[in-house]
Amino acid sequence: MILLEKLASLEEENRTLKDARSCKVCMRREAVITFLPCGHLATCQYCSPAFRRCVICRKRITAINRIVVA
Repeated sequence: MILLEKLASLEEENRTLKDARSCKVCMRREAVITFLPCGHLATCQYCSPAFRRCVICRKRITAINRIVVA
């Protein structure tokens, strides 16, 4: 029974980590765009062009960076 509880806990942690890395707009794709100057990792490459302000903190976006996680 302890192994099943551990498995359930790990599955929940995995789900939480995936949610944290997902696009905050569409929630379907991985967030790969950081907004500058705030640095929030918030959107996928398809959703980011629609915004002039960060979707997290509402600061004006002056530049974007695409990140690659290897």
